[in-house]
Amino acid sequence: MHKLTSWLDKHLLEIGIGFLLIFIPLYPKFPLIDIRNTWVYIRLEDFLVALVVGTWLIQLARRKISLKTPLTIPIIVYWLVGGISLAHAILILGGKIPHFFPSLGLLHYLRRIEYMVLFFVAAASVTDLRVIKRYLFIIALTLVGVCLYGFGQKFLGFPAFLTMNEEFSKGLPLYLPPTARMTSTFAGHYDLAAFLIFMIVLWGSLIFGFKNWLVKILTLGLVFASFILLLFTASRISFMVYLVAISYMLLLQKKKWLILPVIFLSLFLSRKVTGSAERFGKTFRIQQVVYDTRTGLPIATVEEFFVTPTPTPVIVAAKPVPALAPSAVSGPAKPEENLPLGSGYFSLEGLTREEALTQIIRKPIFAKSLQVATMSSEIATLSGEFLIKRAIVYDISLTTRIQGEWPRAIEAYKRNRLLGSGFSSISLATDNDYLRMLGETGLAGFFSFLTVLGGFALLVRLGLRQIGSPLTRSLLIGSLAGLLGLLLNAILIDVFEASKVAYVFWMVLGIIVGLIQLLLPAKKNLFKEAIEVAKQPLTMMVFLGLVAFLVFGSALNNYFTGDDFTWLRWAFSSRFSEIPKFFVSAQGFFYRPLAKAYFLFANPFFGLRPFGYHLVSLITHLGSVVGAYLVILLITKRRLIAFLASFLMLIHPINAESV
Repeated sequence: MHKLTSWLDKHLLEIGIGFLLIFIPLYPKFPLIDIRNTWVYIRLEDFLVALVVGTWLIQLARRKISLKTPLTIPIIVYWLVGGISLAHAILILGGKIPHFFPSLGLLHYLRRIEYMVLFFVAAASVTDLRVIKRYLFIIALTLVGVCLYGFGQKFLGFPAFLTMNEEFSKGLPLYLPPTARMTSTFAGHYDLAAFLIFMIVLWGSLIFGFKNWLVKILTLGLVFASFILLLFTASRISFMVYLVAISYMLLLQKKKWLILPVIFLSLFLSRKVTGSAERFGKTFRIQQVVYDTRTGLPIATVEEFFVTPTPTPVIVAAKPVPALAPSAVSGPAKPEENLPLGSGYFSLEGLTREEALTQIIRKPIFAKSLQVATMSSEIATLSGEFLIKRAIVYDISLTTRIQGEWPRAIEAYKRNRLLGSGFSSISLATDNDYLRMLGETGLAGFFSFLTVLGGFALLVRLGLRQIGSPLTRSLLIGSLAGLLGLLLNAILIDVFEASKVAYVFWMVLGIIVGLIQLLLPAKKNLFKEAIEVAKQPLTMMVFLGLVAFLVFGSALNNYFTGDDFTWLRWAFSSRFSEIPKFFVSAQGFFYRPLAKAYFLFANPFFGLRPFGYHLVSLITHLGSVVGAYLVILLITKRRLIAFLASFLMLIHPINAESV
């Protein structure tokens, strides 16, 4: 009995983390306790996490384990910042925040702590290398279960348990058609896709760490099955992120020759296996758009357009362009996967006055609205003058973010740029984790959270320089590339707030940090490591890019000025066939052939909207600065001189007009 008690005392945290690694990804999100003012529920996993954390606290009180890790202080700082932000929102902002409930904000704050505290539990559970191997076996079994259930949804009709709206979140089983985006045991296809990216890159890296060929083949099969399931999610952002993350992993593994074959094979499978590549083409579509000449605003995308002899009215079958598209959810998809169009557009035609007048319609237009998302069909009759122009129209998914969720986050951030508006002050979803951090916790929360992730990356870098074991190095490389995948996914997904992903992410980070502490018990100087990273040319170039947008970013919304109008007038009256003449004759204009060619090519895309021109000018200026940095570095071999010279070139007032 004493031996059993001693064994449990030693392995209880490991048992708890191992159980959570299986239970959380595989157990559907069945609700237990309802929370007012939201459709988020307290679930069984919350009680199990509390039980494991309670065990950890007891062990901590008994001094059996330590709270000390290289990331302890950054994590506690983030928690403190979050608490101050929430207190500021409750006590000072108060009624200024619409639909803000203090109790809900507190629960959101506690949920963030709940995710991250598992990092400490997992790190404390790593007592020897055998624990790491057992964890890898458990994670592999979990991934097999996720894949099997996902394929069961696709081919055998296994139910899905989603949380995208109030009805779905009640735990009702939903039977998806084979053409739907698969969710497996997760609450949505985006959550599943983010989890799969992390796992694919992690296990893809471990293929190079295992020595046994049978294990290598089995691991490759697991990675391939996970990739096919990723395709079944039909997540465009996640597929693109997968390509970047897997390439980064192969680069760190010094397998550069595999990058192009893996990318080509992935693209081939995305097209042949599921046809998901077609969805990329529907993100931006060229459509005929109807503009009201009185306001200059788009009112519909034309489906069929024909003019009959007068006095018969012009008949137009069109889809309306709503001011704000409804939120896109990952419910059952249509077989043809036709995403509804949003209201965002880029005009493709810069027309002269004579050309525009030929396309103005002065007779009544009858527009029959087709069903868009959850909007009901309706018939509207419009009269007046309308202009038909080609435009690039992006889909409802991007429209929801750009016109709805992101502006709300920016508004929340502007209430207090340092502390934001507090947790839950925006909405359940922002679909951009960085804007969500800024909106909820301001610059303080944003940088303190990224400091935690940056500290982990520095720790892994330190481990890769000092650890020689192929398996351990592959595990570190996979975790670092997986982190990159989640960071990129966070641009369009609230990935660090997706519970199943967040729990697993912080547990895996804890396991990695525990492993590094086990192998490198000496004190780690992450500040020195950060200085070394800051000196790298890539870091310098990224910093120059950030400074460029900080200095000149506010000018992107400025209107045209000075010679801009002369260039635009010239671009509207020129033709592409005249480009060869630019290089042999000034044609009564400035002899600037490259500038002429640029404005001629840019005008059809940007028209009379200055933002595009300003953005290209800024990117060109930044490219020149980066080029100067690389040339000076090549000549002098001194990074500080190269940085100072290029930095001066970047911000010097003499360049203000050209930028």
